[in-house]
Amino acid sequence: MTRAAVQSSAAAEAGVESATNHVAQGCNSTTLTGTDPEYAAEIRFSTAEDPHEVDWDSVPLGCPEAADGWVHVRALGESSAEGLRNSAGDEQAAEAVYEWIAPETPEERLGNVAMYAVSTAQFNINLLPHESSNGDIIIRERSITRPVTCRGATIPGSLIVESNQSVVLREGCQVNGDVETGGNLTIEAGDWRRPQTRVHGDVLVTGRLELTDGRVDGNVRVHDQTVRPPEGRQPNSNSVASNAAIGGRFSIPQDASLNTAGGCMTGGGWWGGREDTSLTGQLCGLQQRGQVGSTRELERRSQVDVIPPGVMEWNSFNPTVSDFEDIGYQAVTFSGGQCNNTGNAVRNAINTGNRVVIDALGCSDGIRLEGSRWNNYNLQLRNHVVFLTDHLYMNNVNISSQGNRSYQLFAIGPDEGGNREPTCDGGSFRLNQNVRTATHTPMMLFSPCDVTIGSNNDFSGQIYAGRYEGVDTNGTESRYTQRPTAMDYDLLPGLPMDLDSRDRLPEEPYLDLESGPVYYRDVMGDS
Repeated sequence: MTRAAVQSSAAAEAGVESATNHVAQGCNSTTLTGTDPEYAAEIRFSTAEDPHEVDWDSVPLGCPEAADGWVHVRALGESSAEGLRNSAGDEQAAEAVYEWIAPETPEERLGNVAMYAVSTAQFNINLLPHESSNGDIIIRERSITRPVTCRGATIPGSLIVESNQSVVLREGCQVNGDVETGGNLTIEAGDWRRPQTRVHGDVLVTGRLELTDGRVDGNVRVHDQTVRPPEGRQPNSNSVASNAAIGGRFSIPQDASLNTAGGCMTGGGWWGGREDTSLTGQLCGLQQRGQVGSTRELERRSQVDVIPPGVMEWNSFNPTVSDFEDIGYQAVTFSGGQCNNTGNAVRNAINTGNRVVIDALGCSDGIRLEGSRWNNYNLQLRNHVVFLTDHLYMNNVNISSQGNRSYQLFAIGPDEGGNREPTCDGGSFRLNQNVRTATHTPMMLFSPCDVTIGSNNDFSGQIYAGRYEGVDTNGTESRYTQRPTAMDYDLLPGLPMDLDSRDRLPEEPYLDLESGPVYYRDVMGDS
């Protein structure tokens, strides 16, 4: 590359950086120019699904809008040194694309939650995607004693764990979104019968990363401590796992130790050379084996800014019967014989066809809906229904909406604590076995106490739990299916979570600089 090309390329990169910063700080011009170095930059915006398929030359100049999309910046740099004008390479171009993210409303954010738990341990859920919800799992545990472990579960959205303890993905766990943790993260195989453990989005780790098998398709950013990327072993004929790999950028801080399977060879090649075990050589080895996406992003950084994930706070949701009456519900309070046979009492209460709030707080066992192996309990909603109860037990239950309508069931265990921490007074919710809801009849479970889901359940809706457990009555881990579905929060006298205190919920659209560019290209001219 000529001296002129070096200067013009540096000027183009400066133009891209300047235009990017301009958009991030509030775009009010679609063209920018600089004189030292000399560049001319342009800004474009598209709401296309895939930025790689956009013909950016045909997109008009424009600042980003109040919608999700992609910002394209392109800069032409020129060599400004005396005597280099009109020489080879005196003009070079560079371009980058960043994601532009429009903020979610509180209702949208809540609608994307499959499960929110203040504490949990192991889960093995088959989460099926639904058009109304991303299907995120959010865990806020701050004093957990066991790792949060995903064993073979499928998460259509993201997994966000605020705690500073360990998170383990193993045995074919699939996360279609991102993984963020305030502690350590281990990604491993564990069971040859399962598919490859995989994160399809990005990984953000505040603590230590151990990637012993599996794959991360997106970018990986680690804040500190030891980073242990995958070993470079080839799969044998009896293995279904591929090499562990990182598909995107791999960013680690300057002072973090790195333990890999080896580095690049120097000197006389692979047969006669010497393996470079320095940090540069190890990073080179990762890239050469195809385990990290780009050598451009393998450089060590003096600092990797990783903000620990912040999650919405527990809201101590404590609605009263009168709160529901104020928004159009008919109230039915259980007592005496109704508490002794809540199955019949619930059916009688909803027969009016009105919106109904059932107050079972005075029943020592709460609401129990039970069928048998051969004769399920069928609950057909004629309108929206709310259970106010400290205890809920369902076994062999089918829930649907009359006339193929789309009604919703809310089971709420009021939290009287009022301190943004779950305050449990001896209650519990349990879906034991064979609880099924129609796809268009979602159910929300909210309890400051334990919410336990057994095996062979198949339901639509959301879980908000003081503590979540996925276990059967014999203590073994359960396996069940959930279809995360956004509830209609206008049917409630308030929101079950406190999003005002969630520092990371932006109020304005923003440029996602934290994840870096979706792609960055130097468009070379004559050299």
